Amino acid sequence: MTAPDNPQAFPMPASEHSQGGHFEQNGMSLRDWFAGMALQGIMANPEMSGSIEEIAHYSYRYADAMLAERAKGGKR
Repeated sequence: MTAPDNPQAFPMPASEHSQGGHFEQNGMSLRDWFAGMALQGIMANPEMSGSIEEIAHYSYRYADAMLAERAKGGKR
């Protein structure tokens, strides 16, 4: 379960698979999705520099900023 301000990015309801059982696919968190999208943009910059750890850190900082803005409901 994720926090209300960090929902699943691609939730799917429980469904039947080939053996007749049930499973649920919750997907990744919205924070992880935002961080991945930020990472793509950062890595696309040919002038990008920094260690892998720094780049990952900044990707999640962008994601956290996106979640904070989202929690405002688009209000400024």
